Amino acid sequence: NLGVVGDKTKQTIEIVKQIWSQKWNTYYLTGINSDDQVLFFAYKNNIEIGEYVTIEGKIKSHTGNSTQLSNVKVIK
Repeated sequence: NLGVVGDKTKQTIEIVKQIWSQKWNTYYLTGINSDDQVLFFAYKNNIEIGEYVTIEGKIKSHTGNSTQLSNVKVIK
């Protein structure tokens, strides 16, 4: 897993999955970093599948082999 819950992290990831939630009016995005670690997070704007982005966020939880982030900012 990636870090400790509550820690901030900065990662460059490739977006591999995106789901739009009408209920929450947000995207749920899944990405993989260069160490093949899976990260997922909610984000208001669309990021295309296959796009590489650098993100900063707080580690919210670990589920199986993936890490959920909160308060995510995309740094271009």
